[in-house]
Amino acid sequence: MAEHVILFAGPMGAGKTTAIQTLSDIATVTTEAANTERHVVDKATTTVALDYGEITLGDDEKVRLYGVPGQKRFDFMWTILKERAKGLVLLVDNDSPDAVAVAVDYLSNFGELVESG
Repeated sequence: MAEHVILFAGPMGAGKTTAIQTLSDIATVTTEAANTERHVVDKATTTVALDYGEITLGDDEKVRLYGVPGQKRFDFMWTILKERAKGLVLLVDNDSPDAVAVAVDYLSNFGELVESG
């Protein structure tokens, strides 16, 4: 079976978990924990390791969807998850004070996925 890994990256609250839950053919795996940085994004929980979902394409092809944590303190997971990744979906809250700078920062961390395509 051919497998493809796509990462969903972006800051906390950008919609990574929701995007994966919406696209996935299976019940998603999430690693939500209490958000201790509510002053940054006012939501009760946040991803601390990964989100996981799948899309099945026919009988012999699968797309694995991984959402990385949005907080930099969990960036060790970025390194682990991008090892097998073939592509990147970058989500940024356009209402953030400097959305372009946020996007550029994430692209600098995941640039090899963008440049290799």
